[in-house]
Amino acid sequence: MSKRFSILLVVLTIVSGLIGGAITGRIFTPKVAIAEETTQSKVLTVEGLRVVDKDGKLLMNLGKGDKAPLDSYGLFVFDNSGNVVVRATIDVGKGKILVSGEAGNAMMSVGKSGGGVIVTDKSGEVGAMIGVKESGGVVAVNDKSGEARATMDADESGGSFCVVGKDGEPKAVIGVSEDGNGSIVLFDKDGYELK
Repeated sequence: MSKRFSILLVVLTIVSGLIGGAITGRIFTPKVAIAEETTQSKVLTVEGLRVVDKDGKLLMNLGKGDKAPLDSYGLFVFDNSGNVVVRATIDVGKGKILVSGEAGNAMMSVGKSGGGVIVTDKSGEVGAMIGVKESGGVVAVNDKSGEARATMDADESGGSFCVVGKDGEPKAVIGVSEDGNGSIVLFDKDGYELK
């Protein structure tokens, strides 16, 4: 084989490769690329969604949890230690949102008869509560042992505000009755009404 023939063979190989590549691209268009350009999905249906960090650590779970108390359906958000810090769940006729932190928890729930917000400290003792039901509403502020120290409630017959002492007995009550009359009652340390 001569040197001239070898060069001609290399040139023809390169030219035929270029021509073949150009023709193939026109005849056999990639269907996957066309499908991606023209098809849009408007609904994504999945049984669950998990968001993880770059190391695979679970950050968020939307769907059914793996273990109690996460064995219900909802949204669960986790902190760096794997603890649930936000939980939003729904059961038949009622829903709950729980936000947890180092200092305690805040829970909001709604059901058929009413709803409320409860704030607890890290030991689980209720610190404050706001609730509503068919007959009215209530607000309570508790001490660190979970005992109510101040309450305010209202319903169709009137309302009241009450301050409670360490002994659990009312020390001051302000009330409004159904007929619109109001009263203020103060009590001494022995529980007797002050006049």
